[in-house]
Amino acid sequence: MVISGELGARSIQAAAWRALHPKTSLLIWGTLSEHSERGWGRLRQLTRRAILRRADGALVNGESGARYIHSFGMPDQRIFRVNQP
Repeated sequence: MVISGELGARSIQAAAWRALHPKTSLLIWGTLSEHSERGWGRLRQLTRRAILRRADGALVNGESGARYIHSFGMPDQRIFRVNQP
C-alpha cells in the first residue's frame, strides 16, 4: 500500500506506480478543504481528477475535505475521515 500526501508531484508518481503495479493499493492523504483549494486552475483540477481515478481511497481531515475529494468523482464510501489533533 502506498499513501501519498496531498495531490501534487508525489501523488502523480504514486498513481503511475499504481498503474504499473495493479496489486498495489493507493490512498491519497489530503489535508485540505474546499476553502484552501479554491481558485486553482483547470490544469490542476484535471491532474487531481486523474490521480484520484487511480486511487483506491482518500484520507481527509474533515467534512470540507471529503466534499472536495467527492467533487472529483470519488465515491463517499472510499473517503475516510481521520481527525487530527
